[in-house]
This record gives sequence, C-alpha cells and structure tokens, in this order.
Amino acid sequence: MKRFVFLLAATPLLATTIKLDSDLVNELNNKTSSNVFINAHPLWQQNSDDAKWISYGLTGNGQPLSPANVSGTITGKNAKAPTAIFWENFYLPYLTNTGSITVWADDTARVSLILPNQSVQLLFESNPVQGGACANGPIGCLPQNGQSINLTPYLTTSGNYQLQFDVYQRGGGPFGLLYKGSAESIAPIASSTGVPEPSTLLMMACGTVALLVGFRRQAKRQSESPAQLP
Repeated sequence: MKRFVFLLAATPLLATTIKLDSDLVNELNNKTSSNVFINAHPLWQQNSDDAKWISYGLTGNGQPLSPANVSGTITGKNAKAPTAIFWENFYLPYLTNTGSITVWADDTARVSLILPNQSVQLLFESNPVQGGACANGPIGCLPQNGQSINLTPYLTTSGNYQLQFDVYQRGGGPFGLLYKGSAESIAPIASSTGVPEPSTLLMMACGTVALLVGFRRQAKRQSESPAQLP
C-alpha cells in the first residue's frame, strides 16, 4: 500500500533590528538638546566603531567643560537631580521583541525605559559608591564596570520606546556616557485566513473525488488478483 507524505515548509521569521548605541542618532539631552562626542579618559571603556562616549558638551578628558559634583543621595525616591539626562528614542513595529544594552558612565548612571504608554520602568539604579576613577562597580566608567541590561521583558508591544540615562558627576574630572546594544522586532508569520472562491472549491472537490476513485479502483484490483503460489 502506498503511503503519501505531506511536508510542511517552515516559514522564516522576518525581523527588524534597531541599533541602541551612543552614536548621536535618535538621541537628545536635557541640557543642550544635541549630544556630542567627547574625548574618553584612557582608563575608561574604549570606544567602538558603533558606540562612542557622548555628553551634552565638551566634558571629556582634557576638554573645557567640567560639571559640578552632585552630593547627597542619588538613589531611590529622594535622589538628587542628575548632572544631565540623556535619551535614546526607538520604535518597534511588531508585538514580539527582544533587546539588550550595556552601559558605562562617568561617574555613574541610572537607566530607565519609558514604555509606549508613557509608564517608566527602572532598569538599573545609579551607584553611590565612588571609586578611584568613577563609581566603584556598575554602572561606572571602567571596562569591568559596564552593566548589561536585558530589555526583552519590557518590550511587550509595538510602539515608541525611550531609554533614559540619568548621569551623575560625583568625583570631578571628565563626565560622559557610553552605551551599546540593539533591539529586534519580529514580524508575525503570514497566514491565509480568507475563504476560497467557488471555482477554487470546485477544483478542490473534483480533485478529492478523483483521488478517492483512484484509491478504490486500486484496492479492487488488489482484492481480485489471484493469490501467488509459494
């Protein structure tokens, strides 16, 4: 008896990738509006091709601007205002999304995500413990003090999102922010839910009848054929 095997072709997922890098694209700040690239201190995490140290002005290593220190509490509900606030805007077109970023700052930073409904999700709190060059641990400026943050649990719908970085100057010297990452928005698999036209239904019915007749004739021939002698 012949066996008929039906194979289902897998449909590849289509995804849109959005860069989330400190690269002056889709960015702004609360001091001067436009972000600028700055000179990185030799001890800081190095720049990459995609992400570089940024600030609201020339506050980098050996550059003229030097923000005042923020003293007092920088965590929780009673936190002092940050030295500067930076935003990264991005849009996700689909419902299924993933993403992550890694953040460095001098001296430290609080990271939040503003959702499409304008609610604010705290992702990582600023570090109040000062070290030699910046915060003693994440989020700080040294390579080992970058903080990786998983965005996926909060990217639950399509729409406009905004990363917010509240950056604090605590120990003097240069001041800035570096982050790099990406988000991926995955398109739903296309499916056909329409009702076939009458002509299509007729062709399908005729094809089904023809298959049934063929199977019946084959079974009849097999039953009428003489048994083979040993």
